[in-house]
Amino acid sequence: MIDRLLIANRGEIACRIARTCRALGIAVVAVFTEMDQNGLWVQEADQAFRVESYLDIESLLAVARQSQAGAVHPGFGFLAENVEFARAVLAAELTWIGPRPESMQLLADKESAKELARRAGVPVLPHFTLENAEFPLMVKAVAGGGGKGMRRVERREDLPAAMQSAASEAARSFGDDRLILEPLLLQARHVEVQVLGDQHGTVMHLGERDCSLQRRHQKVMEECPAPDLPIREQLHEAALRLARAAAYSNAGTVEFLVSGERFYFLEMNTRLQVEHPVTELVYGLDLVEWQLRVAQGERLCLDVKPRGHAVEVRLYAEDPRNHHRPCAGPVLEWRPPTGIRVESALQARDEISSHYDPMVAKLIAGGATRDEALRRLRRALDNTALFGVECNRDFLKYWLGRAHQQRFFIDTLDQHPWTAGTDEWAPWAAAAAQWLQWSGENWRNMPGLPPRWVFQEVEIVWQNDPCGWLADGRLWLERSGERRSFRVLWGEEEVWVASAQQISRLSLPAATTRAGVAGADEVHAPLTGSIVEVAVAPGQAVQTGDLLLRLEAMKMEHRLLSPRDGSIAEVLCEAGEVVQAKSLLVRLA
Repeated sequence: MIDRLLIANRGEIACRIARTCRALGIAVVAVFTEMDQNGLWVQEADQAFRVESYLDIESLLAVARQSQAGAVHPGFGFLAENVEFARAVLAAELTWIGPRPESMQLLADKESAKELARRAGVPVLPHFTLENAEFPLMVKAVAGGGGKGMRRVERREDLPAAMQSAASEAARSFGDDRLILEPLLLQARHVEVQVLGDQHGTVMHLGERDCSLQRRHQKVMEECPAPDLPIREQLHEAALRLARAAAYSNAGTVEFLVSGERFYFLEMNTRLQVEHPVTELVYGLDLVEWQLRVAQGERLCLDVKPRGHAVEVRLYAEDPRNHHRPCAGPVLEWRPPTGIRVESALQARDEISSHYDPMVAKLIAGGATRDEALRRLRRALDNTALFGVECNRDFLKYWLGRAHQQRFFIDTLDQHPWTAGTDEWAPWAAAAAQWLQWSGENWRNMPGLPPRWVFQEVEIVWQNDPCGWLADGRLWLERSGERRSFRVLWGEEEVWVASAQQISRLSLPAATTRAGVAGADEVHAPLTGSIVEVAVAPGQAVQTGDLLLRLEAMKMEHRLLSPRDGSIAEVLCEAGEVVQAKSLLVRLA
């Protein structure tokens, strides 16, 4: 039996695995890098060891030996689907919490996985060649997943550049630049089936999840079961046929594209999925517990039925108002909601690093019906506040609000881009909070205040409206008979205002000078990252929107474009260089 487990991962998934281990009486061994030494998963572990990288197989095995861990759980991401890591763990006579390396190898390559699906009678999309390609199409990396190395191509003339970009990203992410070309299905859904197998040949499914709402091939919202799915049983049977053909054990997910009553195999993820909590809520079980049980040779003896509905959204440190640019920096305040399931390792004063994925939390709500689960989750988002970095909370609220009446497809966000509204109350709340700093902790319509106060070009008339006071750590404003509550936090260069309606970040008057914000003649790094490509040279003429640089940060590639027509005066970086956030990269003449 496992009595000590090494979690070869970080962040919320490390915390989530540790929670199950504690419930089962298993001691937890954590790992951390220099920048993660104060991580929540480190604080909660029984033992923790510093490593140079979460991708360093030898360091991880050394930790397992030193801590006398008997098993290794890879979580998701990093080395979770790395066949060599699985083999190394088994060679060290440790228990690998995952499928057999042979199954992983067979399913890791999209070409071999599709061939296996064909033999198992599972429908697959055809492959194009350069000669017979039909547009629009999708360029995909043969290895890996998670949206890496994928490009949508509308026209033949755009194909060479898309293939070059996808191959480059795939090589950096997976060490394999091979690509395939597939038809692009429009108005299609992304539906995946959760499977679980033991080491004795038993494979079962635990229903399906709809993950159709996506941005840049990254999932935004997931739910179980998939709503309005006429081919539910056919998908379940196809997933089981594929898993049996691969002699699959442990937890895995078979992903499909669904178009009407037709479906096509996409890939199989040989690990625990980010969105596994919705399945757990509906089926009333702990998938991590069953990963541990079957890895130790136990037989599957589950007899569970789905009950109700569950929905999950991913809270990202990103700016939806600025093309969803990932954001890094210190967290000034983090207030997760109560009453629903929250998976997160985030703490106030943590640093959101540009080196990792920008997801900071998963929020999951269940209910007897889909409407109830959606309503509970949207209400929970009303009571969620993240200060210090931009986040996609309001973006998530908008789409949850539309989920009642709109069916989501994988291209929904491309066809219906989100535009942020403005909260006219936010400057009033910020100004009231500033008065609070000067006037004491608890106040209401304090006598002696001047009748007018101007903040950021907003004139506040205290004699008429609004009036404000503090209660339970919140600022309340009343205006024209309507009352709202806010949380307000002041930073060095901005003030953050959160209400149920919106989270707003307002610049302070002197912030532009202190931060050195770029003008139309300068292009600065939005994040700390690595320069992938420099597309211009000094003296070169450019037009508005022309590509200047490609920067990789927070596991994503960012295209930096020319802010105006002109010519390049200076290029202050080179390919392969690591640049810091806000550093000057290109100057226009």
